[in-house]
Amino acid sequence: GAPIYLFGGVLISGKGATDWGGDKGFWLATALCIAVCFVLKLSACAVQQKLIGERLGGWTSIKQAVGVHKPFIRAIEFQLDQPGLSFGKVVVLVGGPDW
Repeated sequence: GAPIYLFGGVLISGKGATDWGGDKGFWLATALCIAVCFVLKLSACAVQQKLIGERLGGWTSIKQAVGVHKPFIRAIEFQLDQPGLSFGKVVVLVGGPDW
């Protein structure tokens, strides 16, 4: 996560500024870094969901540890089951748990 973004931002943007010429190269390299980090983040999330979440999602002990039976998760489930795109659904998707 953060170390990759920091490393990419410092290394790629700095290299772009020196190799591609000043401010234009810096901003071009920064845009490239954002795109690469975005693809890495989405790929990592997809792989983790498929390889870890899908395989462990059926285990009762995992469900208990996560707390899918507790009111907080039931409230999230209720919001996400509502049709359409409501304010509550957006709040859950943006600020809810990342698992």
